[in-house]
Amino acid sequence: MRAHEHPAAPVPRHDTVLPRADRADRAPLTPQAVLALQRAAGNAATTAALPVIQRAVGFEFEAQWKVRRQDGTAPEVHEAPARRYDEQHGTKLLEMVASPAAASRMALWFPGHTEELTHLAAGSPLVERGEGAPMPTPAGVDWLETARRLDSHGYRRATLEANVTRFLGGELAEPPLPGVSLDKHERIADGDRYRLEADTSPSGGSNLEWVTEPLDTRAQVATVMNAITTMAGGMEQRRTDREIPAPELTPPGHAGLVIHPDGRPLDFSPQATAGLALDRIAAMAEHLTTPGSADGQEYFRENTMRRSVAGARTRVDAAHPGDPGRDALIGLVTLLGNYLNAADGIQSGGNSKSIAGGLMSRTDFAHNFQLLPEPLRTRYQAAPAAFAQLVTGSADNSDPVFPLEVERGAAGARSRTRIRLTRGDWLTGIARGQDLLKNHANFTDTQRTGLSAEHAEDSKAVHDSLGKLGTVPDLVGPEAARVIAVVAEFRRMRDGKVTADLVPFALRLFDLVETVNAGLPLGDVSSARTTTRLGPGLLTRLGDLLLGCCRGAGHDG
Repeated sequence: MRAHEHPAAPVPRHDTVLPRADRADRAPLTPQAVLALQRAAGNAATTAALPVIQRAVGFEFEAQWKVRRQDGTAPEVHEAPARRYDEQHGTKLLEMVASPAAASRMALWFPGHTEELTHLAAGSPLVERGEGAPMPTPAGVDWLETARRLDSHGYRRATLEANVTRFLGGELAEPPLPGVSLDKHERIADGDRYRLEADTSPSGGSNLEWVTEPLDTRAQVATVMNAITTMAGGMEQRRTDREIPAPELTPPGHAGLVIHPDGRPLDFSPQATAGLALDRIAAMAEHLTTPGSADGQEYFRENTMRRSVAGARTRVDAAHPGDPGRDALIGLVTLLGNYLNAADGIQSGGNSKSIAGGLMSRTDFAHNFQLLPEPLRTRYQAAPAAFAQLVTGSADNSDPVFPLEVERGAAGARSRTRIRLTRGDWLTGIARGQDLLKNHANFTDTQRTGLSAEHAEDSKAVHDSLGKLGTVPDLVGPEAARVIAVVAEFRRMRDGKVTADLVPFALRLFDLVETVNAGLPLGDVSSARTTTRLGPGLLTRLGDLLLGCCRGAGHDG
């Protein structure tokens, strides 16, 4: 679920301003004044004091626990699909159980039932080896059924670990649970400006994801994330339960839904969506990919972006030396170049969404192209092939965007297909006003009618998330120079978050986005983070400091 796909209300915006009545009488700040304020008070304080339009930031935190809808069947009815699963896919686990190293694994997987399950495994052969592939014997299937009954959490954990390669490759769905999987985005419980909903597990079924509404102030981020932390903490107190009825959550969930813990604390994989000024994207990418950057290690685990932004700077600076609009063009070429660099690294059968790397544009690239300043926009609209050559550094762009096949379909039933869209068609289409790298459902009726048969078929295999928002009018940037935003999703952030990490993680990212859109030097942004917003006394002192900086730079207050 992406936080900006279907907001309940229009996306909120806000001005972050100094609480001073005489703000309108002040002269504009110089870069020197801003730098002096940063050195004295830090970035978080500076962005609080400057009049900046902040695109609301939405957060998603996916967790590994499962959710199902009760289907009214008796428990024994569920045993049939569970037993079939064991008969078809239980071999690897049974081989591990029967190996000489089984004792340590059994103690890890089934700490309360190690002796009983070890004794049962020693009674009869668990795996039959004939002319074909090895298969579980009846005794082996009985062993799996007993393990599932004694410790459902240990059984699932052991099954996943024994078949980890097949799960990661999408070849095998997870063991079945009672009930029916929920659709993606289906709501489980509703809080104040956040919700708990279902997401599609990469290995099949539905798991949990907390999704916030777009949050446009730091105080909102703190309030909402504290509420999510409280809810998740309460759930973790019941992590050893076999199941938790959703109405027993706080806030209460919807009737008929059941949470299935796995015996472990919640383990969160975060993502976030925010509006970014196009002319600040390259500087942000350079900051996040600087070796040793604390922000980069936390929010941007990306291995192609540094090369992409370096290439973009080289080509754009050579083509447009001294052009005042080149920062925006470098930002656009950086994003597009990184898509192509990432696509070259996608293995056969990979997810088409992986083309976005660590920063996925949720607005489409036709929208992003329109954000270029004049005369650059008009120049490349009239010369789409020159735009494609600027992005790739080559006059020949006949290669496909995806060199290899990509996956299609759900876990356990995936197929592979080729997307034939070429680099040239994609990039020239963007300059002409249409982004062809979108799912078929995300084109307008008019756009869909104009697609060639080949492009229409290809688009059905493109991941739904790429460019899904199309175009939006959201603004970012300093009050006197607001610009329409590129809405982007931070995708490859450090995962493995625990509940206690959520509040500081979200606040720090909000500060980073605000610093970017304020046009401030990024430097070691993380070192200036604070966990509370400025109090009235500090705001007054910052106001005085700000006025002093302006005067020192040759301006009157």
